[in-house]
Amino acid sequence: MYLQIHLFTYLCIYLFIHLFPTHPHPHPHTHSPEGLKVWIFTTEQGTFETDEDRVIRIKYYEQYGFGQSPNALIFDKIDVVGKRADPFYKFLCKTLKNPNKIARITLNFEKFLLDDSGRPIRRYPRKYTAYDMEEDVKAAIAGLPLPPPSPKLIKAWRDAYVEAERSEYAFKKGLNYYEPLGEDQRNLP
Repeated sequence: MYLQIHLFTYLCIYLFIHLFPTHPHPHPHTHSPEGLKVWIFTTEQGTFETDEDRVIRIKYYEQYGFGQSPNALIFDKIDVVGKRADPFYKFLCKTLKNPNKIARITLNFEKFLLDDSGRPIRRYPRKYTAYDMEEDVKAAIAGLPLPPPSPKLIKAWRDAYVEAERSEYAFKKGLNYYEPLGEDQRNLP
């Protein structure tokens, strides 16, 4: 069984603390013996991440023991929204819209749970922690249907809809992510 959680963030340490907030020296591989794989994709969209990809991976490993292949991978920075969005994120968003009927990533720290065939089976808003996802992860690892969305998940998506209008974590075209120039704009003086 090979199950993946795809997380993305521009601030890796913040995400890791949210994944394991109560343990002073957290071990990120709680469900890895059962087949869980965690993939983290960093991005500079939304805000600027000053560390280089290599430095981010080193920090994760040295400070938390996280990032050991094959159970947890930290990828190079990618674009997750807009015309230059990575094809993998285009696939995730097209395949599984959020409950607010929006396909694109609207807020940083959104998460996707994929089944063992790589199909997205549930999407989570930024304020829904990995601990909150645990029952879904256990069901997916066991090959069982996911439980119905919890009231907490439903509320988190409602809150995300409102937050996307005013939050610094929201992706807003022209504010914190940009599209490439079109042919007609490249030749402007």
